[in-house]
Amino acid sequence: MASRRFVKNLGKINFNNDDNSKVRLDRLLSFLRKEVESEERVALTVSGFGEKFLRKDSPKDVLTATSLLRCLFCYETHYNSECPEAKKKSLTELKKILSEKGRCHACLKFGHIAKYSCRTKLSVL
Repeated sequence: MASRRFVKNLGKINFNNDDNSKVRLDRLLSFLRKEVESEERVALTVSGFGEKFLRKDSPKDVLTATSLLRCLFCYETHYNSECPEAKKKSLTELKKILSEKGRCHACLKFGHIAKYSCRTKLSVL
């Protein structure tokens, strides 16, 4: 892998025609040193995590949209609009929950809280 990258990046090494052979050799060695250090960092990163962090391709490890779907109001696996707990709460209580979680009152997304700064045309609440 390093040899392919070396050949690919060989043209990026700045060899001027007026450079003497010592300067060209120094630049080549500097480039090779950086490539070796990069390969060592990658190898250390991969080996440093150990077996418990290695990905296992078993069905239980596969995430689905359903397993990622969590209601903002009760943390169950259903859409926010179908939450029985949210339907019991007042609009003021729902807005308070959204504000505490840093969610927009109009679209429920992160990054903005006020519905006046929201670009969505529809309002969820």
